[in-house]
Amino acid sequence: VSISGDPDTLVVAGTLTLTDGVVNVNGVNATLEAQGNLSIASTFGGGNIILLISGAATRTVTLEAGALLPRLTVNAPNVTVNTSGAGAVTFNQPVNLQSVALFTNGAVDFIFNPGVVFTQSGGTFTGGSGLIDFNSNFTLSGGTFTASSTTTSFSSDFSQTGGVFAPNGGTVLFDGNIQTIDVATSLTFNNLTFNSNNF
Repeated sequence: VSISGDPDTLVVAGTLTLTDGVVNVNGVNATLEAQGNLSIASTFGGGNIILLISGAATRTVTLEAGALLPRLTVNAPNVTVNTSGAGAVTFNQPVNLQSVALFTNGAVDFIFNPGVVFTQSGGTFTGGSGLIDFNSNFTLSGGTFTASSTTTSFSSDFSQTGGVFAPNGGTVLFDGNIQTIDVATSLTFNNLTFNSNNF
């Protein structure tokens, strides 16, 4: 599906089902707003539209392993985002967490591809046993981010200007070639590994 023309918002008050294909926009910042239930299948190919999960309704959004995600913004204080299946969920577009009851990968790996910026200004992100791999900038300015209980890796700039970063008993790996690490005052890690040429 391709959307063009003036910036538009498509609001889905009921159930939004993303099964296959991609949803792209041509030269505009169109938004697909899910105010109700949302189903994303492992066969969905993502796209560059903004998928906005919003609204005050209490509900659960499940990301199936294998799915590719579009640009994702979550601003829904009573929503839980979790995973199902085995393998990885891959993010090819920016992720912006503004408000969420719980965003977790469980046993599924989260892969944020190069160029995919992750920002969190509110809500709760809780890593499970699956790996979390950030290959672009990570910014935490509010809310609580809990790392994976196994390994959370950062290949680009890491910024924590606010909020809480919890190590969760796992290992944090900085493995980029050019990285800047900026924390508010101090930050406590459990296990920390540097595997990079430049900081």
